[in-house]
Amino acid sequence: MRRLVSLALAAGLLAALSACAGQEKPNFPGAPAQSVPTRGQPLASAGPGPAAKPVDPASLYARLGQRAGIEAVMTDFVVRAAKDRRIAKRFEKTDAKALIAKLTDQLCEASGGPCKYAGKDMKTAHAGMKITNREWNITGGHVVAAMRAKKGPRKEQGEVMRLLGSMK
Repeated sequence: MRRLVSLALAAGLLAALSACAGQEKPNFPGAPAQSVPTRGQPLASAGPGPAAKPVDPASLYARLGQRAGIEAVMTDFVVRAAKDRRIAKRFEKTDAKALIAKLTDQLCEASGGPCKYAGKDMKTAHAGMKITNREWNITGGHVVAAMRAKKGPRKEQGEVMRLLGSMK
């Protein structure tokens, strides 16, 4: 039952991926977030302007390796999904770099990071796409596989799948 729930939650990601395919490329303000300083160290700045907001080390965002960790997982995921003959058609006209950037922003924001996702909400983005439960489950399997490949702990895998499922 737990596996079925996880896979069902992952299917929403397929919908998110397909919807992002035709959207304009994301705009990245500033540099990636800086980690929380250790005692005695000043906060690092993310660029010109005010100092970067400190990252809560207990947040899912921090535990996923911040933006770089999330982007590595999303890159691996997109490669896996695009190569899977069962769902590859959903990705044929997708700009992979734009998709990875949007997915990274989306998970970064949802996990407590400083990113801002500017895409459509998932229900709007996937309206009329008729994504099947099978496609949803296949996609979820690729998300989990990408997290495992990047050494994502089981607890964080579950948290990510619940987050993605809530977006379905």
